[in-house]
Amino acid sequence: MKKFVILFALLIVFANITLAQLCHNNVDIRASKNTRAFYPDTVICNWYDILDPHPAPKDMTVYTYNPDGSTHEAYYYLWNPYSSSWKSNGRETYTYDLPGNTILIITENWDTTSLSWVNAVKDTSIYNVNNQMTEKTVFNWIGGTWINQLHYTYTYDINGNQLSWMDQDWDGSAWKNYSKTVSVYNVLNELTKDTFYIWNTPSVQWKYSSNDIYTYDVNHNLLERTYQNWHSTSSTWINQDKNIYTYDINNNNTMYVSMKWDTILILWKNVMKDSLNYDGNNNLISGYNYYWDDIGSIWKINSRSFHTYDINNNLLTESSQMWNSLTSSWVDCCECDYSYIEINGIAEIGNSNGLSINPNPTSGSFQVDCSESMIRSIEVYNLLGGKVFSTKNYMEQKSVELDISDRPAGIYFVKCKTTKGDFVCKVVKQ
Repeated sequence: MKKFVILFALLIVFANITLAQLCHNNVDIRASKNTRAFYPDTVICNWYDILDPHPAPKDMTVYTYNPDGSTHEAYYYLWNPYSSSWKSNGRETYTYDLPGNTILIITENWDTTSLSWVNAVKDTSIYNVNNQMTEKTVFNWIGGTWINQLHYTYTYDINGNQLSWMDQDWDGSAWKNYSKTVSVYNVLNELTKDTFYIWNTPSVQWKYSSNDIYTYDVNHNLLERTYQNWHSTSSTWINQDKNIYTYDINNNNTMYVSMKWDTILILWKNVMKDSLNYDGNNNLISGYNYYWDDIGSIWKINSRSFHTYDINNNLLTESSQMWNSLTSSWVDCCECDYSYIEINGIAEIGNSNGLSINPNPTSGSFQVDCSESMIRSIEVYNLLGGKVFSTKNYMEQKSVELDISDRPAGIYFVKCKTTKGDFVCKVVKQ
């Protein structure tokens, strides 16, 4: 059984969907370069209790970046309702090669006993000369050492399309085949088929598992995805699921219909539908989810979500609600708030010109070191931009010790004026 990390894995039984599908549906921004001037900095998600109409904090993600816009670290926090404060849960640190490919991801968990970060998972990746990932290995930290867990290999055609990927498990002494996918493309380089195989150890061969078949419109938008299972007894592909997509003139996906194959009636039957709406800037602003009522042969509302943006088209908020058919009313489910950082003309994240903060995270006191220049003054700001500390005239010191013990736990920005310019580092207070 594969182990996957699932964010927000809470199931709403009466909706048969996870909260993660309702809230926090944005594209994953970790380990990716950001070409905009604005960087997603903090994501805070609040959840509603059915007995309490007021949202309660649940989880928070904070990102730091390298000067080129690639993600440096991602910190994950959980809200402690007893102390009314954020508590560290985990963090990821990213390393890149010169072309900017992610070659190493270290995942650590916060140990509340030793009050330190402890290794958990490591991902290493290898790329070819075309910057295409050819291998990925996942390790688990066990007994003070990294132990092999999963191994993936990828191949590509001359057009850069991924032809196959293979997944292997570590059995304690060697890599053992588990599954693989073989992909087919048309002359337009559109993916037309994915065939999934499972390794059969007794027969020492790959065996069919399932198929995904794709079709497109003239604008290369995905129109249909048909999922089939392999029936070994009859040696035939059996229809299982189908997704149908609709688009507007701007190629925005406005409708998504999920269908199930009825093996008795030998036809496709509706299951679920999403209706999506966009603003003039092609930003998704709302979505409505419906389920198919077989008895009434009609679509019935299930949930809805809303998204807001700033003037730069950065996502600001996501919120979702479930429809309560008993009371014929909407019930708040969750909301996520996003904040961004833009530091005009200032190097953003640590180690710029030798600037560093230790310890980080900190319980209150920390030291700012500047190995390549001299510190003249320091200011500390909270996430809202409020100045919480300011001092000047250090007479050009190499290091300065600060204390924010009287400040609440959270993220703070330390702005240092040095002999080489102004620089900003982020410090996390536990």
